Order: sequence, then C-alpha cells, then structure tokens
Amino acid sequence: MKKNFLSGLILLGCIGCLSLTGCGEKKIDLEKYISVSFSGMDYKGSASVNLDYDKLAQALTSKVGTQNLQNVYYLTSAINVALNQTEYLKNGDTVKVACIYDNDIAKDLGIRLTFDGMEVPVSGLSQAKLISAEELLDAANIILEGTSPYGKASFDNADNQYSSFVYYDLDKYNDIANGDVLELSLNIDDYQAEAEGYAVIGDEITRKLEVSGLPELISSFDEIADASMSAIKQQASDVMEAWKANHRSYNYNFTATQPVRIFFLSSKTDDNWGATNMLVLVYKATEVHNSNGNMTDRYVAIAVENIVKNADGSNSCNLNEIYVKDYENDYNELYLDVIQSEMADYNVSEYEFN
Repeated sequence: MKKNFLSGLILLGCIGCLSLTGCGEKKIDLEKYISVSFSGMDYKGSASVNLDYDKLAQALTSKVGTQNLQNVYYLTSAINVALNQTEYLKNGDTVKVACIYDNDIAKDLGIRLTFDGMEVPVSGLSQAKLISAEELLDAANIILEGTSPYGKASFDNADNQYSSFVYYDLDKYNDIANGDVLELSLNIDDYQAEAEGYAVIGDEITRKLEVSGLPELISSFDEIADASMSAIKQQASDVMEAWKANHRSYNYNFTATQPVRIFFLSSKTDDNWGATNMLVLVYKATEVHNSNGNMTDRYVAIAVENIVKNADGSNSCNLNEIYVKDYENDYNELYLDVIQSEMADYNVSEYEFN
C-alpha cells in the first residue's frame, strides 16, 4: 500500500515536470528578440537596436500563463539593450550589443533569461564620395591684402567645389603681420555634405598657418631700394617744378632747383594715427624779382608717406600722392615746422641729398 502511494507521487511529479516543458527552469534566449538596423551612407552610417517587447512578452506568457501578466510586464520593462557604437559607421564594421536584465524578477516566474553577447556586421550603407578634412583645408583659398602689420584676410570660394557644405573661419582677419600664426578651422554642414554624396573623414579640422609675403611698411631709410629712390626723386623733382610754376607771377620767377637734405621719419608706435613712415626731400629754389633783380631763397619740403617693401625686396608707394608738405623762406623755420615738430611721434634720420 505504501509502495503504491509512493509510486503515485513519483508519477505525479513526472507529469508536473512534463507540463512545464521539462524539469528545471524555463529559458528565454534574449538574442532571438533583438534586431539591429543600419541606415545612411558609408563612413557616416547610423545603427539602432531594437528589442521586440511584444514578441518577448508573448513568449514569456506562453511559459508562465496569463495569470502572471503583471509580472511579465515588470520583467520585460527591466530589460534594456544598447550598442557600443551608433554613428560614423562604414560597411564591414562590427557593432556589439549589450543587454541588461534582472534574473531575480525572472526567478520568481521560474524563468531564466540568457544572453551570450551579440556582434552584428555593418552592411547596406549607401556608397559615399570620401573626402578628408585635410583635403578641405587644402581647398581653402585665403586672400591676404594690405601691408604688414595692418594686413587683412578674407576667403575666395569662387572655385571651391565644397563651399556649399564647408564654412571656413580664421581666428584673425585684421591687423595681420608677417610672422603671425593664423588658425584656420572648418565647420562642416554634414546634412548638406551627405545630400551631395560626400562623407568627410578624419579629425584634422584646424590648421596653423604662418603669414609671410605681405608687403611691409619700412622702418628705416636703408630699406628703400635704389630703383625706388630714383623714382621718388624723379617724381619729387616734377612736383617741385609744378610748385614753381604755380607760384610764379609777373613780379618774380624762380631759378633752378637745388636739392638740400633728405629726412626719413619712422613712427615710434604701431598705433600712430599718422603715416607709419615718411620720406621728406628738401629743395631750395631762388625767387628772382623781375623789377629789381633781388633774390629770395625758398625752401620746399616734399614728402611721400607709407613706403612699403615687397616680398621680392622692391618698394611700393603711391607716386601720385607725393606732395608739398610745407615751404618757408628760412631753412631753420622749415626744419622746425616739418621735422622737429614730428619728433614726439617719429624717429628721425637725416641724409645728404645725393
């Protein structure tokens, strides 16, 4: 009798195990319910991961019964999936899926969740025209104008085929001097680039550029080349002759012009509101009175400002702006008015007029 009862319990236990689809815990492999999708363009692709909660809930319910729907909800809500990389993907890359879940909740339902790791190769991204950030930096056409240290910078994008999605910037646009180091940077409109089929790769989005080749405002007389000095003297002589013609009258005329002295003035500071440099050529013209033959000396100061030195060593200045700065009957008066009066702001050097 006892033997039959024990046999009945064993049989009942076996039937219970069979009804639970085998003895032990019911396993759910989460990988079956996880999917990864890719979109976008090669090298700029995106990835997203999805856990199909509905199918997972159905699978759980089929194992634990509809009377445990609330616990099934708690269990599925506690599961989270994530990718190790979601952006800047290219075909052939591999993304890894991480899954976080709570088996303590599952244990109460007699369920054991499993996830052994999941790696998915990237595929299906559209082809792209690859261009490096370095190439985009190379395409920048920087225009430097003016004279050092007052140069100006700008961009010429007329021939830049990438200008629709690349914006260039400099950390300095004004008061640029030779030897300055400018930082060129890129701002890329990824949306427009991708619309045109480009994928920008690489991390170099800035570049250091040393400024050279700007004409420089000279600071010493020795920086004036012989050819430039000859041209200045010729124009100054013409200006002097024009001055004599404009100042003659029926009462007096002028004799031949005599060169006297040359002065070079260089600004002591960069923020001088006046000229940065000035070359002053002093001439003497003798005024002859027609009525009595008396003669009076006239000293004339003719000036040219802001002479520059070009990269090849030549000079530039506006010869048409050579002008008569002052004139006096007495040389010392002219010196006081034209030269000495400027000594607070300029360094002055004096030379023979050869």
